[in-house]
Amino acid sequence: NAHFLYNTLDIIYSLALMSGAAEVAGITQKLSNMFRYISNFNSSAVRVRDEERHLQDYLAIQRIHTNGRVVCQVDLAPDILDCMIPKLLLQPLAENAFKYGFSDRTEDGVLEIKGLRKNGLIYFTVRNNGAGMPPDQLKSVRKSLMAPGYSTMGVGLPNIAQRLKLFFNSRAKIMIDSSPAEGTCVRICIPESGNVLVKGGI
Repeated sequence: NAHFLYNTLDIIYSLALMSGAAEVAGITQKLSNMFRYISNFNSSAVRVRDEERHLQDYLAIQRIHTNGRVVCQVDLAPDILDCMIPKLLLQPLAENAFKYGFSDRTEDGVLEIKGLRKNGLIYFTVRNNGAGMPPDQLKSVRKSLMAPGYSTMGVGLPNIAQRLKLFFNSRAKIMIDSSPAEGTCVRICIPESGNVLVKGGI
């Protein structure tokens, strides 16, 4: 029951504040924000600024989880913040970086997330200096982005690729490059639009 979860997190938040545990209260609030965002099915499209807020909540929790060993840099151009994009576009890419790129890294991890507008298109880049992938694995992941139902990496990237096709047909592109011990970079290009083509849920 989502409301039970929200209410419980609110109780933990209040107890943490009363106990002087400001950091616990802050993280609890961010976790609550994330659950509310994910479970809101009113629309499968959101403004970039809403997705960024969700992303920042996730990164704040990961900073504590990794004890600061990963530096997260988010740079989204102000003129794209009110553009509409598919919900849960950026945060799952950041999650992939932590899950696959930084799982064995003990220090000096860097995650860069950038977004800009150019010539009627919006470009997002999610880059990490984590473990990277060997050529065979990269080939398999690229195949999963092209063939529905084929995946060796869970549902994250293939799910994003399929939703981009549903929203924008062939007008959206998702590309991935990776090298062992050098990291992984995911690039997304979508048409600038006040309203995306919404088909179904997230």
